[in-house]
Amino acid sequence: MLILKGQVMGVLSYPANGERQEFHQVQVLSSFATKSGLRHELVNLTIPDPNQYVIGSEVEIPVGAYARGNSVHFFTA
Repeated sequence: MLILKGQVMGVLSYPANGERQEFHQVQVLSSFATKSGLRHELVNLTIPDPNQYVIGSEVEIPVGAYARGNSVHFFTA
């Protein structure tokens, strides 16, 4: 398991639509070390409760990661 650290930039809620259930996402601005320096990336994570995240706050979220193509994707653990 990894810990994703960063600043909350947005909290999104999507209502139920047809067969899709309601779900929530948090957008976290995080920094990743690369060979050429730091890279800043906005990471979207699906979350169970949007009320525990405040825009502008610093967070640490346990995540898992997997590679697809040339990018790494994160999911809440």
